[in-house]
Amino acid sequence: MIKLYKPSLNELDFRRELLKDQATMAFNHAYGGTIDFKNYDSWYKKWHLSDDQHFHRYIKVDENFIGEVAYYLEEGKWIISIIVKDEYRRRGYGKKAILLLLEECKKHGIKEVYDMIAPDNPSINLFLGLGFNIIDQNSELTMIKKYLD
Repeated sequence: MIKLYKPSLNELDFRRELLKDQATMAFNHAYGGTIDFKNYDSWYKKWHLSDDQHFHRYIKVDENFIGEVAYYLEEGKWIISIIVKDEYRRRGYGKKAILLLLEECKKHGIKEVYDMIAPDNPSINLFLGLGFNIIDQNSELTMIKKYLD
């Protein structure tokens, strides 16, 4: 069973490992690839304790963390984000996790969401299949949008 899980500060090691994994972060090659996640305390405070403009959860299947989802407000737009660990991709977890994230967005009164994806990232097809539309595209990124009912 897949669910969204709010990690404790002590469970952020999974996030560090996720962002350092080269295969998982290959989609981020245009922006530097892997990410060195260091500021646990300040990051956790911002994303889990401080306001309603940041939402972060792990994707949990049975007892395993397999990725993460998030949404945040940037320049007046709600941006969503999803990362599924490479070894768990192409099993339907990403689709289910996005649907769960969109439900969270709706619960919080969000009416439309955006994501920015590298043009060569195959996940674009996943988003398009879920009703997202391409609203801008160039050699560096594809911006997608979805209105939430």
